[in-house]
Amino acid sequence: MPRQSNRFDMRLESILREYLRRKGVHESVERSWYPFKGQHAPFYSPVADIAVGPFATQQRLISRYDDLQQRVPELTNDLKSCFRENYNRYGGHFFGYPTYPFTEFEGNENARCFISVEIESKSPTRKHKMGSIVNAAALGRIAIVVGLDEDSVKVLIRILGYLKFLASVNKPTFKANNAFILSKEQILRILEGA
Repeated sequence: MPRQSNRFDMRLESILREYLRRKGVHESVERSWYPFKGQHAPFYSPVADIAVGPFATQQRLISRYDDLQQRVPELTNDLKSCFRENYNRYGGHFFGYPTYPFTEFEGNENARCFISVEIESKSPTRKHKMGSIVNAAALGRIAIVVGLDEDSVKVLIRILGYLKFLASVNKPTFKANNAFILSKEQILRILEGA
């Protein structure tokens, strides 16, 4: 029997493709996308649960991603709204850094795909969830991390809050200003409600 996340991967891939087509975006949407396939990378190589092209495997595609982002501004706004709700609800706050900087979305300028999606359920460790945030943010102009259950969303939010706290006190950290953490219900509502 397939894992719950695998079934959801297939459903989300289809819904995301249809959403983008309704918005006039006809890029490839792939499940289990290998960003370094064929490059024989001598280092850890992540696999995106779902990725939306175009795929920047040979050169940067900044202007193409800029154009695509301008074609779906409501997507970024809806993601931001749901993420803000989750961030405030699940307390991703640390002393001295109580609010997330929601004023501007900072897309990943050195992305390898337009949208990168990671899907998280009850992973064995919080470090695994942190890895999902890092992978999604590193690969996509827009990074979406979906928690399949409430506990996963809460943990993901708190991990991202920790990364933001590290940045606020000048500690080494990973910048994930393009990452949105949503619940399964929220991403479905955004994509199916358009």
